[in-house]
This record gives sequence, C-alpha cells and structure tokens, in this order.
Amino acid sequence: METIQIDAANKKVGRIASEIAHRLQGKDRPDWRAHKMPSVRILVTNTDKLVFTGKKFDQKKYYRHTGTIGHLKIIPLSRRFAADSRKVLYAAIARMLPYNRLKKERLKNLVLQK
Repeated sequence: METIQIDAANKKVGRIASEIAHRLQGKDRPDWRAHKMPSVRILVTNTDKLVFTGKKFDQKKYYRHTGTIGHLKIIPLSRRFAADSRKVLYAAIARMLPYNRLKKERLKNLVLQK
C-alpha cells in the first residue's frame, strides 16, 4: 500500500480537502475505476495550522440534531477547531467524497495528525 504524506500547514481547508478526496478515490492514478478501492493511505500532518479565508472562522457553524424536538446543536467552527482541528478537516473531506458503499473504506485510509 502506497503512503502519501501531506503537510497541511498554511493551506486552506477547502483546497486541501478536495485534493485529499480526489486522491482517496484514486482519480489521480492511471488505473482508476469507479467501483474499485485504490491501495493508497494518506497521512496528513499539522492540521492545527490550517488557514481559513474570509470570516469563516467566526461565522461558520456546524449543525446536528439529537432527534428530540428542540434539541438542535449548533457548534461554531472556532470552538470545534480549538477542541480538535482534525475533526474539521475530516468533516470537509468526508462531505466531498461520493455517498456510496466505498465511502467508509476510503475514510479508513485517511490518517490525520495534529
């Protein structure tokens, strides 16, 4: 299995997330097939040094619902990033991958380090 190391220091979240999603799908390889898993592992370092453009760091919010009426949880990006910067990048990458049976397997090949 091939390992690709990516340094996330001073890179924009969306740009690096789309690059990683592209490589997790194997679309950068000449033997790409939509129904096959590529044998590649991606190691991302320095996620705590990611850069956000504009006012995203202060204004962006993540929403989740517990299933109970009135229990909508709103978490600002600044708080989520301070708690664990890896979760912010992981969510961006996961949302860029296609929603199919290979999504979980592809995300297992992603290793994020602070």
